[in-house]
Amino acid sequence: MKKTTDCLDKHTRKFLNEINAVVVAIDLNQSIQFLNHYGEKLLGYTFKEIYGKNWFEIFIPEEYRQELHSVFNSIRLNKNEVFNYDNYVKNKTGEMRMLRWSNNLLRDETNDICVILSVGIDISHWEEMEQSLRESEKKFRWLVESSNDAIYLLYQNKFEIINSRFQNLFGYT
Repeated sequence: MKKTTDCLDKHTRKFLNEINAVVVAIDLNQSIQFLNHYGEKLLGYTFKEIYGKNWFEIFIPEEYRQELHSVFNSIRLNKNEVFNYDNYVKNKTGEMRMLRWSNNLLRDETNDICVILSVGIDISHWEEMEQSLRESEKKFRWLVESSNDAIYLLYQNKFEIINSRFQNLFGYT
């Protein structure tokens, strides 16, 4: 605890609590040493409830744990200081959220790693928007292809889309 406290002094903690992203410090035993206010809101737990508990057991869905244990160990063993990774976390109500993490190794005065400090941005809405866009594009393509009218999209003097009716009428492929 002393090493962790040294790495995350009160000024740093105050700053980290103001960030609009999940900020969590996990020690090498995978125990939670810090969770900021935004993380408390998104994950549904107070820091006091989860302090010292295993991050993976509480927040990582079982089907992803083995993979993320490997990621954690590679971060811990690698000499680089920053690592980025996307993964699902499960909050207190069971809701799954996709977070994009930036992970940083914090070292003590003897250069030993004391915690991995991770900042996670909730990108769940991006995932939902991308899926919605794919579905919309699929419907658009079906509509264009099934039309009895000749349809084309010309962009910068290049055909981007032509349907089969257009191909049959004008001979373009």
